[in-house]
Amino acid sequence: MDNKKTTGFTLLELMVAVAVSAVLLTIGIPSFMRMVADNQRVSYTADIYGAFSFARSEAIARNLQVVICKSTDEATCNNAADWSDGWIVYANLDNNTGGSEPDAPNEQVLQSHPAVERFTLESSDLPTRVVFLPTGRALNIGDFELCPDNDALAGRTIQITSTGRARTAALDCDTSAEGS
Repeated sequence: MDNKKTTGFTLLELMVAVAVSAVLLTIGIPSFMRMVADNQRVSYTADIYGAFSFARSEAIARNLQVVICKSTDEATCNNAADWSDGWIVYANLDNNTGGSEPDAPNEQVLQSHPAVERFTLESSDLPTRVVFLPTGRALNIGDFELCPDNDALAGRTIQITSTGRARTAALDCDTSAEGS
């Protein structure tokens, strides 16, 4: 007589394991997706806030205008684009913000950011650009709204004050969409 024991799972044990896994995935995936979206919101907010702070400090350090504008190619301004398409920060040597910027030979892109994904970034106050003066003050002020595609998640507002400083605050994107 052979004393070998057969090991493995019975059909009932396998079905119980699959059922438990399905329940855990059903509970866990939405929480994980929300965590990913929250992390993206934090990251995009930091990118925008950092771009404004960087532009302001560069305007002061270089003693000239520094501009943030919408960009689709991370090299030139595009007034027809959305802020969600990306933006650039450039040193504005000729104090001209019209046309195809940066346009002077030595105007260089100091920083660029690609399009934001699964979020919208809009500003009704600042449709094309933000200009920082050599004093650090902002030539134009307003708010940016960063909202996720999923209205159930909170957004952020980034405000540019007259002193040129940026501030952030929580934003209920679902309510702001209804009020528009």
